[in-house]
Amino acid sequence: MNKKHLFAIYCFAISILIGYVSIYYQLGDLRNDITCAEKLCDTVYLTVPQHEFIDGTPQENIEDALDYFNVRFKRVVIAQSKLETAHYTSNIYITTNNMFGLSRAGKYYKFNRWWESIVAYKTIIQNRYEGGDTEEEYLQWIGTFYAEDTLYISKLKRIIGLP
Repeated sequence: MNKKHLFAIYCFAISILIGYVSIYYQLGDLRNDITCAEKLCDTVYLTVPQHEFIDGTPQENIEDALDYFNVRFKRVVIAQSKLETAHYTSNIYITTNNMFGLSRAGKYYKFNRWWESIVAYKTIIQNRYEGGDTEEEYLQWIGTFYAEDTLYISKLKRIIGLP
């Protein structure tokens, strides 16, 4: 292995560790302007600088980014990003690159790049999921764990095209 390959492996391992620390701090009382999710994303960026989705838009490249970061239930996550951002037009998305409305203590997380919110979503939301392997099971979990709107799941299903 060459030094670049070892460095990439090292950065990936550090990003995993930071992800676990980020979840710990999400549950704790973290008081600084740079979110754990942003720190995690800056580390991950070191391992993906050549990937095509980095310079594109979520409309063009969200599926590639979800694949790259091994995010499960892609159709649900894409529907969530569309719903949370009003199809990528909301002020919150435009000013924060936050595709999922991720917040803590009433403040929205701010990301430098749109795909960083995918890393944060996986770290903060999906890594807590311990349910089954179907979209329906994930949707049920999202409905109890994530959603504040009682119609959230039916809205997601409509975007996905499910009954």
